[in-house]
Amino acid sequence: MRAEKNISISFRVSPRFKRLLEASAAREHRSQTNMLETLLFAYCDAHDVAVTTDPPAQRAAQAQGVA
Repeated sequence: MRAEKNISISFRVSPRFKRLLEASAAREHRSQTNMLETLLFAYCDAHDVAVTTDPPAQRAAQAQGVA
């Protein structure tokens, strides 16, 4: 299985968010990206949030019982 490539995203945040992210990441000895990933994955696990990686056409075929 081939590993997924990392992608770049960009978004604006408040100065408070940025300061808290910096402080939290430093406290955990993590990068800011890793801190955000860790927090998001923990949230998703706790709230049963999942996403499929199947292409839309494959999902549609599976829903119709074709695949």
